[in-house]
Amino acid sequence: SSHLGRIYFRPGNFDPARSGPAERPLVVVTTRSEMADEAEAPKVEEEKTEEKKPVVYEGCAAGKYNWDDAKTGGNADKDIQGEAITKYSWADGKKLVSIYIELDGLDDVADDALVVDSSEKSVSLTISSIDGKRRRFAVSGLSEEIDGVKLNRKKGKNTVVLKLQKKEE
Repeated sequence: SSHLGRIYFRPGNFDPARSGPAERPLVVVTTRSEMADEAEAPKVEEEKTEEKKPVVYEGCAAGKYNWDDAKTGGNADKDIQGEAITKYSWADGKKLVSIYIELDGLDDVADDALVVDSSEKSVSLTISSIDGKRRRFAVSGLSEEIDGVKLNRKKGKNTVVLKLQKKEE
């Protein structure tokens, strides 16, 4: 047989504890017939199973991407609704500023559960219980001074209107 073929290193066969430097195989020469035998024999590869690791987010994103289940059709405003009322509209007139607050279930709230408070530069509305929750609207640092606030209810529209009386100069 001819010694023409491939040459490769086999570092896995070397064990320094068992053999000295003279016994270490440096090069293996394969004959053409041995190469043909290797080509015909099917090669069996071991299956590699990768362990799925959960994605871990750090810092600000830690809570953002950790949902228990996919949710569709939810109302994000109602899901995170706390005490503060942040959705409102307003209109500025010559003598009055009107603040419109619309909340589901506001028509069912008793008049004595609505408490209005004001100072020269701030106004607040506290609803003691609406859908079992305490809710509060507050604005401080008004650009102009006010004399007082009147509360008007719009029954059937779940809306209250705060009428801020501008201070006359």
